[in-house]
Amino acid sequence: MVDVRPFKGIRYSALAGDQSELICPPFDVISPEHQADLFRRSRHNMVNLELPQTQPNDTETNNRYSRAGGFFSQLQESGILEREKESSLYLIRHTFEFEGQVVQRLGILACVRLEELDIGNILPHEETRPGPKVDRLAIMNTCHANFSPVMCLYEDSNGTINYILDSVIKEQPTVEFAHAEEHFALWVLTESLYTSEILKTLSTQPLFLADGHHRYETALNYRNNRRKEQRWQPDDAFNFQMMYLVSFQDPGLLMLAYHRAISGLDEPTLRNIKNRLTHIFDIETFQPGNTTAEEYAQKVAEWVEKKGKEGPAIGVLDPTGVHVLSSINHETSANPIEYPLEQWEGWVLQEKVLRHVLGERLIKHVNYFHNASEAMVGIQEGRYQMAFIMRPLPLKLFRSVVQNGLRLPPKSTFFHPKIPTGLVINTLRGGITAAL
Repeated sequence: MVDVRPFKGIRYSALAGDQSELICPPFDVISPEHQADLFRRSRHNMVNLELPQTQPNDTETNNRYSRAGGFFSQLQESGILEREKESSLYLIRHTFEFEGQVVQRLGILACVRLEELDIGNILPHEETRPGPKVDRLAIMNTCHANFSPVMCLYEDSNGTINYILDSVIKEQPTVEFAHAEEHFALWVLTESLYTSEILKTLSTQPLFLADGHHRYETALNYRNNRRKEQRWQPDDAFNFQMMYLVSFQDPGLLMLAYHRAISGLDEPTLRNIKNRLTHIFDIETFQPGNTTAEEYAQKVAEWVEKKGKEGPAIGVLDPTGVHVLSSINHETSANPIEYPLEQWEGWVLQEKVLRHVLGERLIKHVNYFHNASEAMVGIQEGRYQMAFIMRPLPLKLFRSVVQNGLRLPPKSTFFHPKIPTGLVINTLRGGITAAL
């Protein structure tokens, strides 16, 4: 059973100004240039809390984390941020354009009881790295809040929750605004038949952790530390994590590809990778046409996506041209435990080729990016020795992998677009409201 709860969210008041100038992306997709721009947009922008700037005179006790904690308190004391009077669920309608089409995604913000990831109620799909968790824990230790939700997926095959959400969005939203060619509408759902049915349906199934593995594991670490420091009760707020819950059946649920590139390898190692690719995949080679690097790489990405509907497909770029990988040749019969993963070329490339040759050096020599056009440019400029244009992991395969308790390679999934930080904040002080 998953324990999903409403909560008294903290939101920007009218004193804060234009809501479109206050939100920011999650910390892990904010570039230094974007960070600086967000600071300029509004002195109340969420980037001050989600990813505060460092300063030359920072010390162990006076630094970006301590400033975030002080600023969070200041925003609440001044009324810029206000806490909801009643425990609520929050419905968010996110409208955006993708490949020339207007797309809509509906998600529910709620608090979910934290559990260790081996229990089976909250299902992860990828490994994490220590660095981001250290950073996020420092923010939580000074602010005692969830600023950015973890994204989880749930099954709604009979449409129970979708029917409720379709009814809600016919009503006037509590907040509505546009930001960066995207549109957001938020409804605050207090105690009603709506919320009771949503919570009942969600509690009967596992949640699939989609985006925010580092944030989830950091929340576990924060919870464990708080439990050591004080006498605690099951409904203490730090036992819960704010989550953004989206149905597998939502037509606006988009999972895009993470591409890969390798660099800094000596010729023998590079040759070993090429030999390994030939051993594992069938390979065709052709030369780029008379188009720009960006246009050609995009054509390769489109080809890979189209070819991927028939089976395995990877586009490989190197200084000699373009290579097409297909038809995985398994060295042995499929391992029953790893069988779902062996059907996806991304895992085969990572584990059977790159890790097979590079071992622990893989982290040092493999780069990840979203834009396929960066690949050809990087090859031409000599920054990359080889780039791999991947297709998105199919949602059906994603579900199968996760249900089997398997972990995908790093940067295997990219759920698009990210839900912004700043729509609702969850405090980790005090207690959480009992389920409705």
